[in-house]
Order: sequence, then C-alpha cells, then structure tokens
Amino acid sequence: MNFEKIGNINDHHRINKRNQKKLFGCINQTTKQFIIITTILLTIGILITLLVLFIKPNKHVINREANLRWNRTGITIAGNTSFPGTGNTQLNTPRGATVDYQNTLYIADTLNNRTQKYVMGAKYGITVAGNANGASGSNLSELYFPSQVLVSSNGYMFVADTNNYRIMLWRNSSTSGEIVAGITGK
Repeated sequence: MNFEKIGNINDHHRINKRNQKKLFGCINQTTKQFIIITTILLTIGILITLLVLFIKPNKHVINREANLRWNRTGITIAGNTSFPGTGNTQLNTPRGATVDYQNTLYIADTLNNRTQKYVMGAKYGITVAGNANGASGSNLSELYFPSQVLVSSNGYMFVADTNNYRIMLWRNSSTSGEIVAGITGK
C-alpha cells in the first residue's frame, strides 16, 4: 500500500471542498433563498400532482372521469378575447388551468391576483381565491401573482402564490387559504 497516494487523494479532496466553498460563497443570500424556495415549490408541485393522480376520488363525486372532447375549431370558454380586465367575464394573463372531475375549470388569473372557477357551460367566472377586484396582497385571503392551480378529488384547491413565495390550500367554500409550503414575503 502506498501511503503517499492516499495523502495526495486527501489533499485533492480538501482542495475540491475549498473550491466548492469559493463557488457557493460568491452567491448572495437572496439568490440562495430564491434557489431554495424555487426547489421547494417545484418539489411540492410534483408531490401535489402525484397526490391528485393517485388518491382515489371522494365517494360523493358523481363523474369520476373528465369528459373532454376536442373539436377542430377553437372556441373561447373563459375570458374575453377583446381586452383584459377584472370583470367576471375577463382574465388578465391566465397562466395555469386545471379541470376537476366535474368538468369545472379553474384558472390562475395571474395579473388579477385571483383564481377563477368556471362551472361547465358558465358564461362568467367566480372568484374562489384572492380578491375579485384584482388587488394583490399577502394576507391569507389574498394572492400575489398566482401561477398554477390544482384541485384534489375532494375539492381542495392548491394555488402556487408566486410573488408571496408560498403554496396555499383553499378548502371548499372558504374565504381564506392556509399556507402549506413556503413563507410569505422574501
């Protein structure tokens, strides 16, 4: 056994650790926090998606399969193609959308800081999370740039509240949410 080689390997590992500290030491605290929060939010999003896909639907759900049919001509089913706004027939930069087992459409209406619900065949949306007037905020009843929405089989709604750095859980017919991941603010 050659002890000189083992000593060289240990020296090599110490040099690599020193270089790693230099590399990560140059990233400022805000960037580190952003990376950590983004990683957490992505992980939680994946976990929520898996939960939605693999948890059996509630016995009270009548139609357990989404009944979507595609046609060759596109139609507007939510929002107004003329201009953005905060009215119940308008959206402003919708980013994330999902359909539950009852064919109800949920939209993360990002620049209106709200989540809209469109029951199948409805001409207008209902604000189910955030402020109907589009005002942003950080209270448990407010959103700030929601980017994605998922609905579980029991009707619980999970909203990625992007600029508040949190994932919110909104139970059926609730007027405020609960923080299930992340923290409010930077």
